[in-house]
Amino acid sequence: MDKLNANRVALSLAVTAAIIHTLAVLGRVLFFPGNELMAQMFELMHPFATWLTLGGFIISSVEAIIAGLFVGYVYAAIYNTLGKK
Repeated sequence: MDKLNANRVALSLAVTAAIIHTLAVLGRVLFFPGNELMAQMFELMHPFATWLTLGGFIISSVEAIIAGLFVGYVYAAIYNTLGKK
């Protein structure tokens, strides 16, 4: 079984997380502008960000990218470890 390149997997997941995060924010702004429940959920999931501000978007984007990197490295490490046996 071939090993996964941990950097490639982590960067792929980080880019995917950033794209999905941006689409989710744009979707919220365009399709649900008056829904306060979504804003409350966003602020619960991203405690350091404020909804619909540039700073909040940047902070939550960085959080999504870091989460994607972390999950990618962990996934590749587990896959490569289990593939040795």
